[in-house]
Parts: sequence; C-alpha cells; structure tokens
Amino acid sequence: ATTEIYTLSLHDALPIYITKNNLRLFLRENQDILFECLKAGDKISYSEECGIIFLYGFSDNSNRHYIKILSKDSRSADKLIKIMLWELGGIDLYCKIKTNNPLAEALKKNNFIFKGSRGKEFLLYRKGIKIKKKETSYVR
Repeated sequence: ATTEIYTLSLHDALPIYITKNNLRLFLRENQDILFECLKAGDKISYSEECGIIFLYGFSDNSNRHYIKILSKDSRSADKLIKIMLWELGGIDLYCKIKTNNPLAEALKKNNFIFKGSRGKEFLLYRKGIKIKKKETSYVR
C-alpha cells in the first residue's frame, strides 16, 4: 500500500502543488520543497497501480490538513483515499477540487462533505474518525 517516496517518479506528479506564502509551488519544479515538507511531517500515500495522495499541513503546523490527489481514474482515487484514511483516520481533512472534477465522487463516497465554494473550486471536508484498536491479550 504505502511505499517509499523514492519509488515515485516526480515527473508523473505534474499537477500537484502546494501553497506557500500565497504562491503555488508545483512539486515537479520544486522537488526540494517536497522533501523538506516530508521531513517536517507531511505525508504521502502511494500505490503504483492507483496513484498518489499528498497530505500536507503538518510541516507548517497548519490548523487544516489538505490532500492533493493524482490518480488515473475515480476508482483508483477511491482506493488511495481508503489507504490514506486507514493510516490517518483520526485527522480532519480538506480537499479543494474543481467543480467538474470526477474525483469529487470518490471523495464524497468516502464521507467528504461540501464545505464551501469559490469560483470554479469547492472545498470538501471530512471529520476525522478515531479508531480504537483492540488490545490483544495472550494467555499462556
């Protein structure tokens, strides 16, 4: 499911960007920023078959944690989202997405709800769900 970042071809991550100081920084041209963000706590969920989700907002201690998705189709996006939610279930997440983006359905299917809109984009939100892990006791 989750793989080391070094298996990812950053050339494939064309449209993924992060916003710093009100500037869009595309990861393809700013690979050093990507690695700085990962070292500081941002995360990536990656599957060779499905694509990549970049989860940011940890490295700068932001109040909001956003995801960026790059996948080949909405079914692949759905699988990636499920992987990410399994790993990070207790975190509130946001996703800005174009109103006509087919990936919106995969987000809604995973309990992201409409939070607001601005122009051609809208904001989806998912409340983090804390999962209690069962304690296993072994009897000898």
